[in-house]
Formats: sequence, C-alpha cells, structure tokens
Amino acid sequence: MIRHGQASFGQLNYDALSDLGHRQTKVCGDYLFEHVFKPDDKIMFVSGALTRQRETMENILSKTHQNYEYSVLNNFNEFDHDNVLEVAFKHYGSRDAFMTELAKQPDPKKHFHKLYVQAVNQWMNNPDDPSYSERFTDFNKRVEAGFKEVIDSCDSGEKIVLTSSAGPISLCLQQCLGLNGQSAFALNDVMSNASITRLLFNENKISLSYFNASQYLTSAGCPVSYR
Repeated sequence: MIRHGQASFGQLNYDALSDLGHRQTKVCGDYLFEHVFKPDDKIMFVSGALTRQRETMENILSKTHQNYEYSVLNNFNEFDHDNVLEVAFKHYGSRDAFMTELAKQPDPKKHFHKLYVQAVNQWMNNPDDPSYSERFTDFNKRVEAGFKEVIDSCDSGEKIVLTSSAGPISLCLQQCLGLNGQSAFALNDVMSNASITRLLFNENKISLSYFNASQYLTSAGCPVSYR
C-alpha cells in the first residue's frame, strides 16, 4: 500500500501532485521495479479514483517496460476533508475565509494540522451526525469492502500494489491489526507521502510486514514530506 505523493497543499486544487510529489512517486516506481519486484511476478495494480492517487500509480508505472494496467476503485478514495473541516469550523462561514485566517498564522501548515486533527476527532466521535457528506462509519465500511474485494480477487502468489491515501491505508491496518478508530488514525498522522506499507496475507490471516517506509526516498536524495 502506497500513500500518494505530496499533493498541492494551499493551492486552489489540492487534488494533484506537487512537483515534489511527482518526483517522489517516480522514485517509488524505480525502487519497486529495481529492488522489490521480479520480472516474472504477477502483480495486480489498484488505485483510488482521486487524481493524486492515480497520478501516483501512473508515475510508479511510467518507467517499467511492461505494459501494466491498473484498476480504479472508489472505495480507496480519501474522506472529504474539506467537508470535515467545514462542519467543525462552520463559524468561518466559507472555505476562503478559513484559508485566509490560516494564511495569517506564523506557521500555516502546523496550524492547519492542529485544526485538522481536531476536526477529524469530532467526525469520528459523532458517527451519526447528518451534517457530514460521509459519516465515519460509512467511510470505514466502504474501505473495508474495497479491501475485502481486492484481497478476495488476488490469486495465489500474486502481489498487489495499491495507491491510496493515509485515511484508507490506516483503516486497512485497523482491520488487519484489530485497532480501534483512534489508534488507526494515529497512524494516519505520521504517514509520509509516497511511503510504502507492506502486508502479507493468505486465506487465513493478514499480517503487517512493515509500515510507512520512506528510507528509499532519502537514499535517492529525494525529500520526505507529510503534507
């Protein structure tokens, strides 16, 4: 499972990779095909439907000489963080007013992260609030359904590469590690862009091999980012 590369924080359209995000995900592709996959591996490629998730997959596949295709599943889309923030901070009146206030802070990214964590906790702790476009319980159910669909469709010995976002990846880990929602979203909080999380599975169980690996970026001289 690979978190998308750095997106366009602070831009009008967040849902697109930044220049650094494109670089990170191309380095990711180089690493996977040079050090992880073998030429005869059977691999299933799956992406969420968001632009930053698909761009991540396309960059990963861009340098391979094999004609791989990937499928797109909406189940692995990130939750609507704009809506979650809007419900939590409706007193700002509009997204533009919220962003204007954010820009006044000494460290806008750090301040945004603080507000983001607060808004997500409110969303998780109010699962039946109709103000949200997608309740946390519904988000959990759709990721769980997508995770099951991908695992069930995998042949023996086949590998899966999934490009998604921190939220869905955290919920996949919640399911295989038996975490509660709060613990799962603590993983979300530390997940770096283009990081790799590896699961091992068979018909009986799913196990975590490693989480949030980004050393390959550092080794290639590529910066690690979180937002």
